[in-house]
Amino acid sequence: MPKQDLKSRAHQSMRIIWGALVGLATLGGVLGLYQFLTDQDAAPDDSRAIIARMIENGQIDVDKADDLRALIDDTDAADAVLASAFEEGSTRQLEALTLLALPSTQAQGLAILESEAETADEYIRLSRLAFSRDTDMAVEAARKAVSLDPGNVAYLEMLARAQLENEDFAQARRTSATLETISRTPKEKLFSENLKAVLAIERLDQSQLEKRYEALNAALQRYTDMPDFALPDETLSVSRVEEQPYWLAAYAGEHLTYLSIRSSNWLRALDDAVRTIDYFEALEPYVSGRTLQNLQRREAAMHDARANAMHRLDRIANHHEAHEKSIELYRSLAEAGDLTALQSLPNRLQRVGLEYAWLGEMETALARTDEAVQRQTALIERFPDEWQHEYMLFLMKAQQLRLSDRSEDANALIKQLIAQTEADMLESGFDVARVNQLAGAVMTEIREAELMKRERSAVLPFHQDMLDMITAMERRFGASPDIQRSRLSAKLALAYDHNQLGNTDIAADIHREIVSQSDALPDDDETRVSYKLYSLQRLAYLADDGEVYAQHGLDLATELDGRDALSTTNQAYLSQFARILREKEGTED
Repeated sequence: MPKQDLKSRAHQSMRIIWGALVGLATLGGVLGLYQFLTDQDAAPDDSRAIIARMIENGQIDVDKADDLRALIDDTDAADAVLASAFEEGSTRQLEALTLLALPSTQAQGLAILESEAETADEYIRLSRLAFSRDTDMAVEAARKAVSLDPGNVAYLEMLARAQLENEDFAQARRTSATLETISRTPKEKLFSENLKAVLAIERLDQSQLEKRYEALNAALQRYTDMPDFALPDETLSVSRVEEQPYWLAAYAGEHLTYLSIRSSNWLRALDDAVRTIDYFEALEPYVSGRTLQNLQRREAAMHDARANAMHRLDRIANHHEAHEKSIELYRSLAEAGDLTALQSLPNRLQRVGLEYAWLGEMETALARTDEAVQRQTALIERFPDEWQHEYMLFLMKAQQLRLSDRSEDANALIKQLIAQTEADMLESGFDVARVNQLAGAVMTEIREAELMKRERSAVLPFHQDMLDMITAMERRFGASPDIQRSRLSAKLALAYDHNQLGNTDIAADIHREIVSQSDALPDDDETRVSYKLYSLQRLAYLADDGEVYAQHGLDLATELDGRDALSTTNQAYLSQFARILREKEGTED
């Protein structure tokens, strides 16, 4: 059947089944599914048309259709798998996708896709689907794709990205070297320089950041000078968009922007962000559906980067405009039913409200925060079982109260959140994710109190409340690595706050405790190293004998890196400790 006919029949199908939808699923899910399936701008082979046809054919029911819609909202690679499965009539792959949509059955879904994969394309799609769910599988699937098509630079880049996500920086570096060796054309060299830029950003070596910027910028210039660097002649399908020159140029532009930000070169970061936005805007008329939404999310991130640069450059009026453009894009995405936008828009509104408060524009700050509270409340009504959304609502309401000069009420709300979390866990069991989320909430409140020029010490007792809660959990459930990690996280937050208050001796003592107590965690626990390296870095600045701690940290990081055991997350400590030692040697001279 022609693709256009498929799209037409999909819209006919929606008119027929809309009446049945209302009775078959929750209102929030139905509205999201309806918006998703009836997008008139969807490409003929878009997932909307395919899911509508599958409902019409009786291949899936409405609940599974909504699960698929949620998966596609969350994972771009699901589009390609769905299109392939529908075209080939693979019921196993369709079953795998519906299993992937639910956290409790994701492992089963990945296992089916792994058993079905045969070609390099199928393995690379599996790698993308597994990327945020099973990093070991993501690495292995990408490795198989490379073995089947060793000259494919996109597959090599995907392998390196999976290795980075799997905290295997050493392997990612070796994959990058392989990619550099086989790159011949301007396009291939752009892929290679993009990957090297990612590695430099992770490692935070200032000399490498500048070198990588110059190399990537030169590679992008050579690529855009090619005769075939042009916009497409027709609307792009999901499978074709990542090969489009403007898409690849925007991808490089994003990395150039982040390299400039990491180098604190704010004027250059501003130019890079604007250039990248131009690439995205030029491509917008040629994409639709999920691809357009992905593009707009990335464009919004560049507007955020532009706002950040303008803030640093004291261009306040333009700074407002950049933030508002980002919010406008996310509002549009949320109204179109984009799940990522629906979930992140309230938090973005809250952060922008905080920015306005910092600038003294309290009326606008409160308006943005009020909208954040309203949207977060609606999100909880739609997803009532996800406690993370409840936590965010507490924070937004606390910010709302602070902006209304009701700091005591805000403090009481956060104490209520801590008490409620403790009561829930005493009943249902210790949950390290909830403790970490709560620690983040406490730190956010402290930062907001400071930015809104409140008294930082007023929220200092929250830290002791956190530590008391963790002690109560230990009495109830016994000692465990999870509880120890939570205690160390809470102590890190407490040390940070004491340092901000000028209590540097107290902060240093807490960091010494963390260095010592982190050894109680299992040897193969990555957080054991992370806690120790971070506290050694802080002691390098806080302690009178800071160079001793800096040398200790450098020795530890170097030893781990020498045996390929320094994770992606901790790579930056190599350059940071070396820089601290150079600074201290210069001071002594």
